[in-house]
Formats: sequence, structure tokens, C-alpha cells
Amino acid sequence: MKEKIKNEFLRRKILSCLNKNDSDDFSEEELATIENISLSPKFINGRETGLTVRDIFFFDNLKSLTLRDFQLSMEDMQIISERVNIENLSFISCGFEAIDFDKLSRLPENLRFVFCDKLPKKFPRVKSINVELSSIDFESIDLSRAINIFIINSKVNNACDIDGYDNIRAVDFYGSILYGKDGQELKNIKVSKNTRYSHEEKKLYEMGSKDRDENDLER
Repeated sequence: MKEKIKNEFLRRKILSCLNKNDSDDFSEEELATIENISLSPKFINGRETGLTVRDIFFFDNLKSLTLRDFQLSMEDMQIISERVNIENLSFISCGFEAIDFDKLSRLPENLRFVFCDKLPKKFPRVKSINVELSSIDFESIDLSRAINIFIINSKVNNACDIDGYDNIRAVDFYGSILYGKDGQELKNIKVSKNTRYSHEEKKLYEMGSKDRDENDLER
């Protein structure tokens, strides 16, 4: 497969996934066994890896995808949405260039946003909201579709009571700071009696900090 995979960094990442040495090769059958991959256009030191979103086409049976440090375009998101096997999709320190998630053919129900300072103005219409170490406009969430809302160590703007939404089963604002529509900080919000609610106050992580454990972020 050396002739097919031109990018040396991607080749070594694949070998690592297959528990092989850098000097080894791999077959198409082995490549097809990879279900979880993390891609980034940059090394930790900022040097370019040469990877793009299109590299996911090498993985026919991908179920879990983590994208880190990408500036994503609508074309990139269309490529991802066409990979019907992907069940879990995580964005770490990614930017979104006027992404309209409503125009995508499909999205995995399990989306996770970490260290994304500028989330889409209109949040994807998914059942599970997973946001960490980011800033989110609560009004951007489709509350009529949401079942679980987990916003961890983040800044939540335009937070409001959601006691009229019986469809929401769980809300967790662990370590997050809530601001109402008037910009004032809120202690809590009201939820339905059917909703499990938690807002444990912990120190908010510094927004945009790069000093975090990479393995934890890509769990």
C-alpha cells in the first residue's frame, strides 16, 4: 500500500493503528479494519502534516473520526457527511467557515466540539449536544430535537429556562458559566421534571488554552 498512501505521516499513523512498525507495510484488507482515526493538518509544533479531510476516503469502515486544527469549509463537511459509517465525530480546535449544517445530507448523531472558540451560528440538529472548553450560544441549539445536552467547562450565552421541553432527558453544565439574555450570570436554569440536571461549579478552563492532554481530548 506504500504506492497508494503518498503521505508519510498518514502511512505511519495507519501503521500505528495496526500496531505495526514504521518499516512495515499493510494490505487493503488491513486498512479496511481501521474504525477509528484522528487527523490534523499540523503537528504539535505547527509544522504542516499535509493531511486534508479528503484523506478519510482511504478508510472504508471508519466509525469514529476526530478532526483537530482544521479550518473546515462546506465542501469538507459534505465529504464527511457522505461517509455513512461514521457514528462519532469530534472537532478539536477547529474553525467553521459559514457552515450550514442543515444543508448536509446527514450527520452522525454523536458530535463533540472541544476548544472550538467559534461554533457554528446555527448548531447542528442532533439529539446529543457535546461541547467542551468552548463558547456556545444556547439559542443556536434546536431544543425540540435535543435529548442530551452536555456543555462542559464552557461559556454559555443566552442561557434560558427549558422546563417546557419534556424531550430533554439530561442537562449537564459541569464547570460552565451561564449568561442570560441580559448578559447577567445565572446560577441555574429551570428544566422539566423529566430532565436530569447538573451544574457543578468548577474552575472554568482558560478559553483557547493549548495546554491540555492530547489523549484525553481524543478519547
